[in-house]
Amino acid sequence: MICKKCGDEIPDNGKTNKRNVISKLLLMIFTTVAVLLIAIVITRTAKEEKSSKGFINAEGYYILGSYEQDGNESNGPEPIEWVILDENENGTLLISRYVLDCVQYNTVEEEVTWESCSLRNWMNNEFYNTAFDDSMKANINTVTIVNEDNQLFGTPGGNNTSDKVFCLSVSDILKYYDFNSWYSDKGYGFSQALITPATKYAESRGVYTETVTNNDYTDMLSENKYSEDCIGMAGAYWWLRSPGNDSSCACFVYDAGSAGAFSRIHADSDDRGVRPALYINR
Repeated sequence: MICKKCGDEIPDNGKTNKRNVISKLLLMIFTTVAVLLIAIVITRTAKEEKSSKGFINAEGYYILGSYEQDGNESNGPEPIEWVILDENENGTLLISRYVLDCVQYNTVEEEVTWESCSLRNWMNNEFYNTAFDDSMKANINTVTIVNEDNQLFGTPGGNNTSDKVFCLSVSDILKYYDFNSWYSDKGYGFSQALITPATKYAESRGVYTETVTNNDYTDMLSENKYSEDCIGMAGAYWWLRSPGNDSSCACFVYDAGSAGAFSRIHADSDDRGVRPALYINR
């Protein structure tokens, strides 16, 4: 608009205000969109990191990887729940909450150690590749596994190994689990904490399971200082990596939680289950 007296241009405040309002609205829209995009990226990154590194659920179990568990393969594998056993220089030590599968310690009856057994190969290849994607594998540590001789019979434990996934040893369960009773002269004891249920999938694969009855408690477990809470608990057999009475045998945990160095069970027995253990960075 031009002034008739002086010929100068007169500012149109109405148009100016409109421009200012529009500019502010556009700035707000762009800012909001930018914030939303950043939030989406951050959320997606957090989810991916949570998925690759795992997380602790409401029950206190660590969630990492997946494996068939409910016996219905059509709905895909279920997330694996892990018990945190320790934190040390190797990382965070985890063991599966359940007996996940039924696998022989060794496919043939022969003299065998953890280094040479087929179960070690299965754990570090088939299970490892099935349960974890590449991002998860990046957080699983390769560690030196000490393979001790049998504490009672002196059966050679063989060479130490470098593994990502492994079974616990007799020394491990004595370190990480409370035993209600222990018989040093017999090389075994009883631990209610070692009673471990199998998944439906592991049961379908043939792992041996039993449920603690009143008679079990009265006849044996009460004198080994179990609580009555054990009645009704379902437990499965699961392998340890330690050698048994001789080199053709391997140690394992019984359904009711008894375990130790005494084992005459041949390594090719086909009704024992597995609870994989591993170290992670978190």
